Amino acid sequence: MKTAIELAEVAGSFLPDEKGYFLMQEMSATLLQQAEQLSVWLAANGPGGWIDDLRNKCEALEITNDALKADAERYRWLRALPIEAPQIGLDVVMWSKDDESVNSGIGIRLAGLDAAIDAMKGES
Repeated sequence: MKTAIELAEVAGSFLPDEKGYFLMQEMSATLLQQAEQLSVWLAANGPGGWIDDLRNKCEALEITNDALKADAERYRWLRALPIEAPQIGLDVVMWSKDDESVNSGIGIRLAGLDAAIDAMKGES
């Protein structure tokens, strides 16, 4: 199929005869088809089009991702603090029952804390 520009170049040299009439019809059909393609593209890319929907979803995912990153950074900071730290921290102790009156426990951090959380989540 010829582009509208190619057809227009040819159309500039035709005489108003039967050949010229058919050439004009072909030009008109090509221009209408290209106008329809442009209309579809504009609808997709213009305000309210599917690209806006994708942009909105991406923005929502970025907000969620930022919140998850912040949570992860807080958790990593807490889990890395030494047990003896005199500041705010996460006190996680694995308790064991030695006998009826005595319990003992050890503080856990880092990979041990992750493993303990994963194990508890698996039980629920």
